[in-house]
Amino acid sequence: MKISNKSITRVLMIVSAAIVSVTSTASAQIFYVTSGNQGGINRFNSAGTNTGNLISYGAGINVQGIAVDSGGTVFASVTQSGTTTIRSITAAGSSSTFTTLTNGVNGLEFSSGGSLYGVRAGGGPSGGNDVGIYTVGGFTAITLTTSPFAPFFSAQSVRFDNNGDMYVANSGSGGVYANMIVKLTASGANWAVASTINTAGFAAYDMAFDNLNNLYVSSATSSAPVPIRKYSSAGVLDNTFAVSGGSFGTPRGLVFANGSLYEADLGTNRVNQINPSTGVASIFGVPTNFNLTYIAYTAVPEPSSVALLSLGAVMSVLARRKRKQVA
Repeated sequence: MKISNKSITRVLMIVSAAIVSVTSTASAQIFYVTSGNQGGINRFNSAGTNTGNLISYGAGINVQGIAVDSGGTVFASVTQSGTTTIRSITAAGSSSTFTTLTNGVNGLEFSSGGSLYGVRAGGGPSGGNDVGIYTVGGFTAITLTTSPFAPFFSAQSVRFDNNGDMYVANSGSGGVYANMIVKLTASGANWAVASTINTAGFAAYDMAFDNLNNLYVSSATSSAPVPIRKYSSAGVLDNTFAVSGGSFGTPRGLVFANGSLYEADLGTNRVNQINPSTGVASIFGVPTNFNLTYIAYTAVPEPSSVALLSLGAVMSVLARRKRKQVA
C-alpha cells in the first residue's frame, strides 16, 4: 500500500502533538536570589548549582523584593539614585520597567489570582510601611475592614498560605501590629484581621508555607536565639523545631519548594536547604553576589527528553517508510 506524502505529514503532526501533550511534564526548576546593593539576581538549579546571574544592574543598585508569575517571568524591585522601579525580567535576562515608584519595596508575592502584592517602604501613614498591590499604574494600599492608624508601619514581607489568606510580617516597634505576624482574610474588596502571632524579640523578616500550611519565619537579626521559627497552621509555635547544620548568620528570604525549606542568608552569603520536619540544614548553594535578601522559586514546564526521543522515533519510522516507497 502506498502512503502519500500528505498522509505521512498528517500522521506525523497528530502523533507528535499526542506525544508532546502526554509526556511534556518535565520542568526547569530555578531558584532566584536577590543581592541587595550588589545589584544582581543569582540563579540556582534544583541541584544547587550556581548558573550565574539572571541579570546584573551593577554594584550600588539595590535589588530587594522578588516574585515569579505563572509564566516564569521574574518581577523584582530595583532602586537606583532614589528611584525605585519594579522590573519584569524574562528567563533570557531581558529587563523592562513594570512600574515606577517613589518609595522602596520589600517583599513581593503573587496571589493565586495573579495580583502582585508587596510592602511599600516608607510610603504609608506617618512615614511607615504599608501593604498593597502593584500594577503598571503604581501602588494601591489594601483596605482593612477595621483600619487602625499605621497598622503595618514596620512590615517586611507579605505571603499567602495555601488557602489564599494573606500574612504580613512586622518587625520593629512602630504601628499597631509591631512585632507581630498578622493573618488577613479577604472580605469583599477589603481585608479583615483574622489573627496575630506575637514575635517580640524575634524581628520577623520573611515567611514561607509548606504543603500542610505550617508557617516558617526568619529573623532579621543575628542575635535571635534561633534563625528560623516554625508555627502550626493554627499559629502555635513549634518548640521542637530547631535548625542545625548549614551556615546561618543573619537570615533573610525564605521559600518552600520540593519538600524542603530554602533560606537566603545575609550573614554568611549562603543559601541553606532545611528539612522541615527535623530542622537539619545543609548548604544548598553559594551565590556569586553578596548581601542576600529575598529568594523565589519557579518550575517552568519544558518538553521532556521522553517526548523528544519518542518524536524522533516516529519521524525515523515514517522516513524509512517513505524511502521504501521511493525505492
